[in-house]
Amino acid sequence: MSYMSESKADEKVHKDEALVLILVGKGTVSAMLTWFFLFLVEYPSAEAKIRLEIQDIIPEDDVNKFHLFNTKQLSKLVYLQAALCEILRLFPAVPNLAKGSYESCVLPIGPRICLGKDVAIMETKAIAATIVHNYNV
Repeated sequence: MSYMSESKADEKVHKDEALVLILVGKGTVSAMLTWFFLFLVEYPSAEAKIRLEIQDIIPEDDVNKFHLFNTKQLSKLVYLQAALCEILRLFPAVPNLAKGSYESCVLPIGPRICLGKDVAIMETKAIAATIVHNYNV
């Protein structure tokens, strides 16, 4: 069945899914940051580990200064990455977006992941690292 011959119900499903993706894409980073900072408040030892990890990757003369992180530095923040992945596991941005098929189909073998996940995590890491380094949470 071609896209042009789909019913109005199918068209509504596509519009609804597109709207969900637009809204979720916009809110993923803010939702992750909200849960992340709540996590830091509840687990100050995790905040301390993240602060130490940050101090290890920035130049010594920048430790007590305002610092913005580049992608090379962000890629070295392994504990922060793990904390953000745990936040996503516990509080997914899209907890349930069920998919179905009207006809039998064969899906490729392997995991299916969000295409924007890496971008969202890198953006979240940059914001979280900057805030944790420059401010007391």
